[in-house]
Amino acid sequence: MMNRGLVFGLAWILFGLLSGANQTVEVCEAELEDVQTSNRRSAIVNATIHAWDSYRRYAWGFDELRPVSRSGVNTFSGMGITILDSLDTLYMMGLESRFEEAREWVATELSFESVGTVSVFETTIRALGGLLSAYEQTRDGIFLEKAEDLGKRLSVAFENSPIPKPRCSLSSGTCPTYLETDESLLAEVGTLQMEFHKLSRLSKDKHLRTLGRKTLDYIRRLGSSMRPEHNGVPPSVVRIDDASFTGDRRTFGAPSDSFFEYLPKMWVLMRKRDDFLRDMFRASVRGLADFLAAAPDVGVMVRDQIHGVFLDRMEQFTCYIPGMLILGIDAAESEAERHEWEALAANITKTCAAFFTHGNGGLAGELLYTRDGKVQVTPGYELRPESVEALFYMWRYTKDTTYRDVAWRIFQSIDTHCRLDVGYSAVAFVQDVYEPRDVMHSFFIAETLKYLFLIFSDDHVLDLDSSVLNTEAHPLNVDVDP
Repeated sequence: MMNRGLVFGLAWILFGLLSGANQTVEVCEAELEDVQTSNRRSAIVNATIHAWDSYRRYAWGFDELRPVSRSGVNTFSGMGITILDSLDTLYMMGLESRFEEAREWVATELSFESVGTVSVFETTIRALGGLLSAYEQTRDGIFLEKAEDLGKRLSVAFENSPIPKPRCSLSSGTCPTYLETDESLLAEVGTLQMEFHKLSRLSKDKHLRTLGRKTLDYIRRLGSSMRPEHNGVPPSVVRIDDASFTGDRRTFGAPSDSFFEYLPKMWVLMRKRDDFLRDMFRASVRGLADFLAAAPDVGVMVRDQIHGVFLDRMEQFTCYIPGMLILGIDAAESEAERHEWEALAANITKTCAAFFTHGNGGLAGELLYTRDGKVQVTPGYELRPESVEALFYMWRYTKDTTYRDVAWRIFQSIDTHCRLDVGYSAVAFVQDVYEPRDVMHSFFIAETLKYLFLIFSDDHVLDLDSSVLNTEAHPLNVDVDP
């Protein structure tokens, strides 16, 4: 009979060999996954290089590239918006020479003296947000200097009005005359706060230091204008003369979307100290329940309401909502509510992915809707980021690799159908064929490619505990006590 000690010893050796083999397999799988992630990240960086180099060659200094006609176009009154919108993406991706040439243009060529009438909202989120983010990442004073100049010029929108005027001239320092009956949009009023709060904290200028509080007061004014029947979700239109709500449309999509998005983002940016913002956010999430409907075999759809009737459709714009829920998760009042928000974020993200998986050629149209019990997506793609934005936040929160896999398939579809010899283009779907439209929106580099890059990057590339992305995906640092 074999010695028991010997048997035990042999068994232990065999167990060790098998365990070692399993560990080797796990290590190999992890290494393969790391290689795959690195390759995917590199592909996204190369796509960014192609987009940027095309803009630089054919549209340098213009607002946006026209990739079909190989020219530039001033869609934002000529402030080089693609450069300002791309600064932090180039820096984050380590594209040093390209970032430096962009920085040199900002230092030597950027002037707002000749920029005419602009959208205050769009200029704030793209240009001011881009400059402030570049400053916080690099501490290069030229970016803050330009941000201060732009902030002063935009501040005329806040003068002598209970809510900001939507359009103003940067060169003349004037805004068109608005009548008592004139109106603004909810997102235009409620998507200035992060940028002006940050500017007011960074600047030493006395006037600029008052603007953060002023823009936050607009949110409080809107909150005071809400009525019980709004249930946290007011109409999309606001009267300029008295900040009251008007119109017959309630929606989490355009033109209301980023108003709701900025409630938790401002709360987090201010270190979760503003209870009014927290409570408005909670109310909007509870009101969101009224707008939900099942999307067959997909997930949860966020609908519009017009004339009191809900429409069985969902805008791709609303795909910011999963990120909004995840960022504001600490505002939940109980563990049960927290789990409800987590589940809701996951289910809406499934629908956001379906914009692509159910779209022609794997691209996302502007609307997802149901017909005869089936989900359909309108054709075409505008290079929008919202679906990959949802995937980014869910990946960061759960580390479920499914979100990475879906994001990669989306990138492949974009690269297949939207990449041209010069840049990338939005596309229309005509007679079962994708045809390029002559536009490469600045948000393609600022948001779509950045979110894709971050999905395949380590968390330290963008620490969500210490920074918050504005609605144009420009990271701004969370407040630090002076």
